[in-house]
Amino acid sequence: MKQTITILILLLGIFTAAEAQENPVIQSQDERELTFGSDSLRNRKKFPEFLHLRAGTMASSFYRPDLTASNGVLTNPLWGFHVGLGIDFLQSKYHYYRADLSFVQKGAREFFTENDLDIEGVTRLSYLQLTLFPVVLKAESGKFNPSIGIGGYFSQRIGASSKTSVNGDAAASDPVSLTYFDARQDAGLALSFQMMYKKRPGLEVRYEAGLKSLSSVRNIRNRAVVLSFVF
Repeated sequence: MKQTITILILLLGIFTAAEAQENPVIQSQDERELTFGSDSLRNRKKFPEFLHLRAGTMASSFYRPDLTASNGVLTNPLWGFHVGLGIDFLQSKYHYYRADLSFVQKGAREFFTENDLDIEGVTRLSYLQLTLFPVVLKAESGKFNPSIGIGGYFSQRIGASSKTSVNGDAAASDPVSLTYFDARQDAGLALSFQMMYKKRPGLEVRYEAGLKSLSSVRNIRNRAVVLSFVF
């Protein structure tokens, strides 16, 4: 609960700072009185164009070559969700920068056989993730506005759980398997394709590939396909 509150405070802080940047208030006493009417109130309520709310679902899995079974992000994903705020800045005609801070759920649903036992393991990892796109290429502005972004992410783990089922039995908590995931930070590459209708709303598909192992004893890396609704 404390972690969720912390995330909400961080996201609210980003929104407040961005709104202050978009609408700086430097006015005399007379100007403040003149702009107190309904037009001023409507302008203050307007959501800044460079700030976006991003939320949606994500399919994730592990890159884990030590397992013989195939557990791909598309063939056998673990579904989760994400929510956060994104900022577009330093915009030109065909290029801009993007950054977003989000709560994300990653992990994997894995099937394998060991000592003639059929084992299903579900590991869920929750992160506070910062994603930066220093390269976002866009078409000339119109009714539909596509863009392609290349960047990377850094995330801090704030929660984790692991459950295991043997031979189809009910899944039970598995703290032993969770001890393998001793790396609390993750970092990797991110590729984005986004389609906006005018300024908003829009839809984004993103692929994230972890470069850092989640374990000090095994080669385990995050993989995720992210679908975002942008407002």
